[in-house]
Amino acid sequence: MSTVTQNNWSEIKAQIKTKWNKFTDTELDGFKDNLDKVSEQIQKTYGVAKDLAEKEFNEFKKNLV
Repeated sequence: MSTVTQNNWSEIKAQIKTKWNKFTDTELDGFKDNLDKVSEQIQKTYGVAKDLAEKEFNEFKKNLV
């Protein structure tokens, strides 16, 4: 899941913003072309370990509409 369609992006962006509300709009826009960047940003913004960030993001991806 490296890219998303324009139609899905606004929904996905809103879901990411709801779950990780510390992300700026600029950071969120940076995820559009590569959602895998989200776990890296979780690490940086929330100060969690890589494996925890990846686990959180993978769980999130399972629940995307």
